[in-house]
Amino acid sequence: MSAAVAEPMKRSPSYAVYTRLAPRVVDWPVLVGKVAELKQQDSDWTSEVAAIKAPVLLVFADADAVRPAHAREFFAPFYGGPGAVTDLLRPLVRAEHGANPLADTHIEVI
Repeated sequence: MSAAVAEPMKRSPSYAVYTRLAPRVVDWPVLVGKVAELKQQDSDWTSEVAAIKAPVLLVFADADAVRPAHAREFFAPFYGGPGAVTDLLRPLVRAEHGANPLADTHIEVI
């Protein structure tokens, strides 16, 4: 992927959302170029994410590129893993997840 695909991507759902939300729609190729650059970098943040101590909001969507199994793997360190419980025998949760029936992808949530 590169900024060169910005024009054909104007037929995508992502572009439709972008046109509704972006302050400068003409910057679409800039965004596509920056995303292309990011995709060239290593994005395995597993150890960094597991070290976060603050409350976390994880955003995944049904029609997204992220597989549900991967979303569960990402959620697991915040959950405490299988069998992690508090003194009240409730799961030890430092993150929450939920469903948004109005969004199909993470782009619409962002």
